[in-house]
Order: sequence, then C-alpha cells, then structure tokens
Amino acid sequence: HEVAGGATAADGLGSTGATVIRTNSVIPAASPTTTIFPLYVNNTGATAAIYDLTYAFSAVPAAGGIANPPAGWSVSFKASGSGVCATTTGSALTSTGAVPIPAGGNQLVCAEVVVPAISSGSSPATPTYAAPGDYDLLFRAQQQGTSGPGAVFDTITDRVTVQQVHRMDLTPNGAQSTVPGGSVTYSHTLTNNGNVPETITFPAATTLTNNQTPTYSWNASANLDSSGGTLISAGGPITSVTLQPNSSRTIVVTVSAPASAGSPPNTTALTIAYNGGASSTQATDVTTLSAGLKLDKYQQLVPTCAGGTPSATLPGSWTSTAIPAGPNTIPGKCIAYLIVGTNTTASNITSINISDLVPSNTMLETGCGAPSATAPLAVAGGPYANGFTGTVQAQSGAAPALLPAGTASLQFCVKIN
Repeated sequence: HEVAGGATAADGLGSTGATVIRTNSVIPAASPTTTIFPLYVNNTGATAAIYDLTYAFSAVPAAGGIANPPAGWSVSFKASGSGVCATTTGSALTSTGAVPIPAGGNQLVCAEVVVPAISSGSSPATPTYAAPGDYDLLFRAQQQGTSGPGAVFDTITDRVTVQQVHRMDLTPNGAQSTVPGGSVTYSHTLTNNGNVPETITFPAATTLTNNQTPTYSWNASANLDSSGGTLISAGGPITSVTLQPNSSRTIVVTVSAPASAGSPPNTTALTIAYNGGASSTQATDVTTLSAGLKLDKYQQLVPTCAGGTPSATLPGSWTSTAIPAGPNTIPGKCIAYLIVGTNTTASNITSINISDLVPSNTMLETGCGAPSATAPLAVAGGPYANGFTGTVQAQSGAAPALLPAGTASLQFCVKIN
C-alpha cells in the first residue's frame, strides 16, 4: 500500500515521509494563495480497501513548536477538477470514498494548501502573514479497519516554499496651503506590507526635496510622530527605522514657506529606501502660497490621561517640534494637539474649516480634554468618544468673522496605543 506523487500511479514514488518529494514555490499576495499537490493512493494489497487521509506539518520555519496548521494556513483533500489536480472540486475529503480501491488499483487525490495573505495578522506579535521559508507537509493514507502496530499506511512529504516579499507603502499624498512665512504639517503612514522585517533608510540625495528650492526658500523636515528626534532635515539622513511585517509608523513632514510671496506651488517629496536600498517608496505633498489663514500646530505631553489638563497658554508646555522619546511617550500615555489659525490678511475671514487626523497608533482620549475650539470656530463632526480614530474638525459660518490678526484654535487629546 502506498501514496505516491507525480502524474501517474506507475511513478513508484511511495515514501516513508522522511524525504521531501516535491516543492511548490509560492509568492504570497494580498489575498490567500492556493497550491496543490496531486497524490495517488495505490492499493498494492490483495483485497479492495478504503483509505483515510490525514496530514501534519513536519517542519515550519522559525517555529518554536510546529503549529498544525500554522496560523492562517489551511490544508484539505479534494477531488481533481481538471487535469491532474490543475483545479479541485467538491467539498473536503477525509478518505478515498465509499467505494474501495480494488487490489492493484489507485485513486487520485488533491492535497490543497492555502497560504494566507501576505500580511493578514492583527499585530506583529501574533502574525498570520505568510512568513518566508520551507513548510514541509506529511500526507498519510491509512487503510480503514487497521490501527496501532498493525496499521497499514504509507506517507509522503511535500514542501511549500514561501518566497520573500519586500513591500513598503508610504501614504497618503497631501495638499495644503499656507501664507508667506507660514508652515503646514502632513501626516504619512509607513507600512510594511511585505513578509520580512525591513530596515528603512533615508537616501541623502533624495530623501526630502522641495522642487521650488533654491529659487524660493522652501524648507522641509520630517520626524517620527511623538517619538523624538528629527528624522530628516535639509535632505540628509539622521536615523533609520526597522519595521516588522504588518507594522506601521507615522512620519510627519513639516513644510515651511518662504517669507515673501510669489513662489509657485511647492512639491515636497519624501522618499524612503528599503530591501537593502534596492527598493524605495515615496509620498508627495503640494503646498500652495495664499494670503489667508496661517496654521500652526503644537503638541504637549499629558502624562496623566484621566484628569490631566493641557497647558492653556502659548508657549507654555506646547511645542511645534518633535517630542523626545521617554517614559511619557509609551503606550497608555497621552499627547494633546493644538492647531492655531491666524488671519494674516487685512480683511475678515468667514467659513473656516480646520481639521486634523488622529495619528496612527493612537486613539482619541477625552479624559485629558474632549475636542474643543475657540470662537468663531465650533467643534464639528464626531461623535468624539474615547477610541475615535478619524478626523477631528472645527468650523465657522458666515458670522462672526475672524478679524485681521485674529486667531482661532482647535484642540484635542490622544492616547498612545
């Protein structure tokens, strides 16, 4: 009695399971990928028999203990749909069927292995993404009615090799306007959508560029939100970041406009390199000069989330620069944000809309202050409850107007996940 691989039952590839017979290579994708092994159950005995079908993972890369199956994987036996298991059909099988295989006969069974999506886990700590490496499967056919030392069975070992996939995404592109001498911030999410850890670097010549420089004095810098230290300044790399599969970090780009008017819209390009420098991804931000509402963004730590109160005065504890990493920038701590709009024109401004996105890896926290605004703005949108992760906004109508040199602000607080 034997279970064999290959195109015909005459291949004679029966195995004790110790040696890998075939290898199917898989490049994981955004959705699960299926690979199929054709198996022939050969009845080499003297009487007709039915065989139960089972499998087990005999090797899993980097596994402390072999999971059977690994998280996110599935294995089933199916009937052949076309060709020699080019496709499968019907529901999963647990045996060769109700009709015994005659002596000297054989039956084709398809072992269908579903590899999970490239990055489908809920967190890097509990991954179900298709980690690269060799996954060995031991397929077993055992004659019904036999068990223990007298069991009649055969096994074969096949391998699924999951290839490495390097993919980083930096999103979204942004577009805002500011006044001469003003600045705006853009929030980008850098995500490892591959299946291997990636060390992110910042190539000096192309990391952070402004297409209106040097004709106009635009400037840009970038930092990891609330983690301390400027990542990139004046186009030079400062540090690197390592991201596990299915992990993300927020990169905040601050663009400062020249003091004088006249510059065309400026495009700031943020480029990161990965895969040992062989691959890169980019996000672009277009900033337009206009006479109008100048926006400035500030932040401050609020170590006690419940009942903590951000400083109400500027500058106070507010800062427009990155907050250094420390004991108050860990999960469970809070950060308050303040966006101040200043009317830089000689006319009244009406119908103002100021909005800001709750940064990734944080959520709204009302214990240190629910979203609030100063006149003529009023908080809009929502509802804003603890755990909110969308956009916080404030709006004004036609009256009252924001007078020349007048200011209005939006404030909210978030907790670090």
